[in-house]
Amino acid sequence: MTFNETENFEDCRIIFRNFAGRPTKVNREGGDRSFCILLNNAQAERLSSDGWNVRYLRAREEGEPEQPFLPVAIGYKIRPPKIKLKTSRKSEFLGEKDIDELDWVDIETVDIIVRGREWEPGNVKAWLKHMVITIEEDYLDLKYAETEDYPSRSGRTN
Repeated sequence: MTFNETENFEDCRIIFRNFAGRPTKVNREGGDRSFCILLNNAQAERLSSDGWNVRYLRAREEGEPEQPFLPVAIGYKIRPPKIKLKTSRKSEFLGEKDIDELDWVDIETVDIIVRGREWEPGNVKAWLKHMVITIEEDYLDLKYAETEDYPSRSGRTN
């Protein structure tokens, strides 16, 4: 049986951003690009029952509930994802070479579609299919919106 379902997450919150694929304690050398989506309990229960790889953050204080989240992989070898970055003045699609700046932007909203792939029975991994990120703009972003060569928040000037 081939599992190839999609899930939509509107106005969600993402954590553990590693769009650049840099090596970390849990990411191998050579780097896999990934991030995680925070889930509510109903989402976590439904996705877990369907075999999705739902994980839980430990509670910060005793008596608090654990926070469910869904790890999402980003791959460009088979089906590249569509990633759109929006501001008040423009919107643009980001390619594989550009997505590392998403590790540093201030996000206002993010909508995501993930595609599930079953690696073994009952184990579904989430892969990014489509993402639209609206950037949180500050006073200077808005003041200099007409200046086309104003650098992005990631500090790049080219």
